[in-house]
Amino acid sequence: TDMNIKKTIELIGNRLEAKELMVSSKNEVPHSYIERELNFSPIESFLKKYRESSGFMTSLALIIKSTGESLLNNDYFNSYRNKSKIKIYSDINIGVVIDLDGKLAVPIIKNVPGKNIDSIVIELLEMRKGLMQNKLDVNNLLSGTFTISALDHTTVSRFYPIIHPKQSAVLSFPAPVDKLFMNEKNKIVLEKVVNLGLSFDHSYLNASKGIYFLD
Repeated sequence: TDMNIKKTIELIGNRLEAKELMVSSKNEVPHSYIERELNFSPIESFLKKYRESSGFMTSLALIIKSTGESLLNNDYFNSYRNKSKIKIYSDINIGVVIDLDGKLAVPIIKNVPGKNIDSIVIELLEMRKGLMQNKLDVNNLLSGTFTISALDHTTVSRFYPIIHPKQSAVLSFPAPVDKLFMNEKNKIVLEKVVNLGLSFDHSYLNASKGIYFLD
């Protein structure tokens, strides 16, 4: 019986389609996962200096740009498997998972290697604004070749993302956390680190390729 149900919510449109796509991806793609600890303190220092001298920049924009550069040299992560064939994309279009009021959307930053970080920052802000106003062009949600799932604005220190359909990998970008290190002067210092994670299609990619990509 449904006597203890408070209410029922019908999934429609993108929310219904997203579930079907993710279930299909999880069932059909053999996921594997690795992590690389990134010292985030130098990045925070760089961002602070940049904001003081040049303008606004976000760590996410920096990660997007870096990922685009890495995909140029590791194009198997900018591909997908179709039965017995691996199809490598000619463009590098990075989708970024955005959570707005509990609703997920994945706007696409297209041709990432051809853009500077400032333009990526502006594009991200414009896309978020468009999503909030329900005015984002549908073309900005299509043609992704790789995805970054960012939870750097939360308290989540690591998570395991699901690979998107017709892609081979997804990068998880969780929140920086504090960690104690021994420096070269044998003094204990507090640094920020990020556990960058990579889910990838293990049917044709492996951990050694993933480590090289993250490095």
